[in-house]
Amino acid sequence: NLAEPLLRHIAVRHAIRTVVSSLEVSHGFEIPNHFVLPKTMVMAQNSLQFKVSPEQLLNSMDIDAANPVQLTLTYDNQGYHNQIAQRIIRTLSQSDLFRIVPEEVSWQQLLQKRELRQFQLIRSGWCADHRDPVLFLLPFHSQSPDNKSGYHNEQVDEMLTQLKTQPLSPLEREQLILRIVYQLESDIAILPLFQYQRRIAFDPTIEGIDVENDSEVIYSKDLYRDKE
Repeated sequence: NLAEPLLRHIAVRHAIRTVVSSLEVSHGFEIPNHFVLPKTMVMAQNSLQFKVSPEQLLNSMDIDAANPVQLTLTYDNQGYHNQIAQRIIRTLSQSDLFRIVPEEVSWQQLLQKRELRQFQLIRSGWCADHRDPVLFLLPFHSQSPDNKSGYHNEQVDEMLTQLKTQPLSPLEREQLILRIVYQLESDIAILPLFQYQRRIAFDPTIEGIDVENDSEVIYSKDLYRDKE
């Protein structure tokens, strides 16, 4: 929640990012992904490197073991999200610079807290109904109803508006998408952890299933059965 006094400071967000590993947190659950977009939706995925230590980042703010960052992590009790949250809390708590308070709520409470922005750190997810990386970026527009964190960057707003309103070549579009992605990473607007995966089994006599469709949508109008 970027309206929170502590989390307005990029140094605090940066320190959290350096400590939490998407590989360790999501191990055994889903596909680890520390990038803003799903791995299949963008060609260049060279994430920004965060080589500084949390001590270097936070000491300049007079944050130390005697005066740590104190934050509440809100998450829902559905599925494995409790375990994911416990891993995040355990990881951050290994540093004397963080004190994390768990707040486990129901799914409906989570939605309400997120909508009212009554949180500091909160579990959130996103999906798209067709293969377009822009659908994962639009929630970062400051005027988007799906912008729950209060993120606001005028340059990102302008670039997202360009993507929605201007005719662009495929190359121009991809370059603009990458600029937005790297700006979001630079601003540490989100802490990506993993992307979902789903295994689907289907009868080999059924034809018309597009296995390359990244959205995983199967359209019944395209299906037919091999009568051999």
